[in-house]
Amino acid sequence: MFRRKPVKWDTANKICKGMGAHLASVHDKKENNFIKSLISTVPNTLVWVGLSDVHKKMKWADGTRVSYTNWDPGQPDNYMTWFSWVTGEDCGGLYNKGGKWNDSRCDRKYPFVCKAHVTGVN
Repeated sequence: MFRRKPVKWDTANKICKGMGAHLASVHDKKENNFIKSLISTVPNTLVWVGLSDVHKKMKWADGTRVSYTNWDPGQPDNYMTWFSWVTGEDCGGLYNKGGKWNDSRCDRKYPFVCKAHVTGVN
């Protein structure tokens, strides 16, 4: 599920959980390309997925381990500026053009993608 309204990472995660989902996890190139196709129509921007390293270890919001990555060259860089020195870049997203990943400050507002596991579908 793709939501166009830009929100902070934590807010996006809460919205996804409220729908019985999580911010999207990406475990292979096929999933990455699927999300890339979902978000291709928005203006050039980052789009939140469930990747974070708030506790200094990369993990997905759904609790699964990070087994596949597609970082943009030079990323993740945990870039810190004079106004963000306390937080750094602890949340991850995909660029809508190209599908490469980047880390960003969690308080930045971006569109987001939720992922739900469907069971019992015939």
